[in-house]
Amino acid sequence: MKTFALRKIMNTAAVLLLSMLALQSCSKPHTRHGVDFFTGTWEEAVEKARSSGKHIYIDAYTKWCGPCKEMERDVYTESAVADYMNRHFVCMKLDAEEGEGLRMAMKYRVRVFPTHLIFNSDGDLRFRATSGMPAERFLDLLKSGMKPENQVSLKGISRSWDLDYPDFCRGYLETHMRPSSEQVSAYLAAQPDWFDEATWSVIFWFGRGDSVIRFVRQNREKLAGYFGEDDVAEIIQMLISDEIHRSIQEKNPARRDSAIAWFERESDDHFTEWHVWNYRYDYAVQTQDWDEVIRMLQAQMDDPRQSFSEGTYNNVAWKMYRECDSPKHLAWAADLMKKVTDQKPVWEFVDTYAALLFKTGKLKEAEKQALRAIELGSRAGANIDSTRALLTRIREKMRN
Repeated sequence: MKTFALRKIMNTAAVLLLSMLALQSCSKPHTRHGVDFFTGTWEEAVEKARSSGKHIYIDAYTKWCGPCKEMERDVYTESAVADYMNRHFVCMKLDAEEGEGLRMAMKYRVRVFPTHLIFNSDGDLRFRATSGMPAERFLDLLKSGMKPENQVSLKGISRSWDLDYPDFCRGYLETHMRPSSEQVSAYLAAQPDWFDEATWSVIFWFGRGDSVIRFVRQNREKLAGYFGEDDVAEIIQMLISDEIHRSIQEKNPARRDSAIAWFERESDDHFTEWHVWNYRYDYAVQTQDWDEVIRMLQAQMDDPRQSFSEGTYNNVAWKMYRECDSPKHLAWAADLMKKVTDQKPVWEFVDTYAALLFKTGKLKEAEKQALRAIELGSRAGANIDSTRALLTRIREKMRN
């Protein structure tokens, strides 16, 4: 009887203990372990990767980057992501604006954050991608980047991070102060081989002008094999934008058309037509070719496939108010803004309409629209000082 009673007490105690443990387990919040980021130097990370047979992953980030913070908070703490990364990589996080991150950013030409870099165990870059993303998509990206068919071997990128950059490169990364075009031109003129890794970084970051354009256009495929298709596509886009800007400064439509033709050869996505339209439109607006501006906008308004872009119309109408003195063009802009304000009566649009009416001499209607803009702006909590000043000018002119 005593034995039976003792066994019963022990069984009861065991059940209670298991119940308490189960309850504790259920009530304990789920904890997520994170990615184990290595805090040593790049050289030490390579040694660790070689000894472990792992690849190397670098998260290139900045302190001000919102998506970088989201990755830190929501992605690297996910168990599935952390398990995969800790198993396959020596992982590093490097701030691209300080310390060792400066060397990394200059060498791999990192300008978008976050940038994800994957290296083999010897420190050779094999895969790169950009932007923040949810955990599941990021995990898919990492797995894709580990597949041999998605990895690249670039002839122009060495393993060393200690390259012979000019002083103005480091100064730019630390202070964001661009070197002068004269500094860059003098440096490039002194370099015998523009396929040199450090020289290419200078071209990528700062290279502009005809000699750089010729070099990139004549050596496009070779450069892609040396430094990657992404590098080449990015610098081409920058050069095209710079050429459009130069064409505006020079009022040179031939330079504009050459840049657009280059863009069309490089681009094959469904946004090509949209980009070309914007290049031509921006050129017309900035060079004050109001006939062409009106022709392009009217064609857009007459195209049923296009949406009514009130903000675009308001911007160009305001620019015409500020910079155009042609009664014909100003009358067109005023008529345009009447249509805009009929569809979307907000303070900034009605203010522009009132200004155009004032400039075209329709003072009574200008006064009415200025009062309307003041009322709308007051309701919206906008700063309506400029509209009040416009109303004063309108009334002064009406008295005279």
